[in-house]
Amino acid sequence: MEHADAAMYFQSHGDEARFLAETTLALELEERAVGMLSCAESSEPTHTVLLRSAATLALRCKQIGSAERLAAQALLGFGPEALLEEVRDVLKDVYLEQHLIVRGNGHSDNDV
Repeated sequence: MEHADAAMYFQSHGDEARFLAETTLALELEERAVGMLSCAESSEPTHTVLLRSAATLALRCKQIGSAERLAAQALLGFGPEALLEEVRDVLKDVYLEQHLIVRGNGHSDNDV
């Protein structure tokens, strides 16, 4: 999470290149952590938390397909309902981003 925190710092200071680099690194580490856990009920809520976080990071660095896949994977698990609702919120953001890309109406993170 320190890379995700660093990414937010760089974004707030207008350094998009370092924001993207730190976000991408944080995403890679989250995905690696997910890979270390089984998709069993005994791995919850950690498994769903990691997938939600990875999906959010993927969305931030505009890896829309990865964000959708990670969120969908989280919904297949056994996470608590409140956490699954948060994952559904991430998925809604993914679909909004896809819609804006298809329409050619890009936006900044502050617009939504």
